[in-house]
Amino acid sequence: MRFVHPVSRLIQALNLSKMPYQKPSKQTQQQRPALHSKDGPLNSIPIIGLTGGIGSGKSTVCHLFSKRGIPIIDTDDVSRHVVEPGSQGLNGIIQLFGSSFLTPENTLNRAALRTHIFQNPIAKAQLEALLHPLI
Repeated sequence: MRFVHPVSRLIQALNLSKMPYQKPSKQTQQQRPALHSKDGPLNSIPIIGLTGGIGSGKSTVCHLFSKRGIPIIDTDDVSRHVVEPGSQGLNGIIQLFGSSFLTPENTLNRAALRTHIFQNPIAKAQLEALLHPLI
């Protein structure tokens, strides 16, 4: 019996191995499709969510998609964007937890917030309720 890695199965299932290589332009890489819009650009193509633990191949699959010109939306990037200075997300964090979670440059002190929310399940739930709709 031959072992087939799950990433190989995905490539086969989506027929990616036969797709021509198309280098994404810088403009394509920087655009973020509006998923919430009924008229948005992603309504006519399948949306695939990649999940998995460390070392499961998520980055590999994203790289393969990107090499073939398939748009990638990285929620890690989005989650950083929604807490930039002056954003609704960061303002909400300040309202919930105070300004002690800001750096001297008025950016989010991720390490301090991470420590706080993993020691306090209620604070974690509040943070998720605030940020998940924005992401």
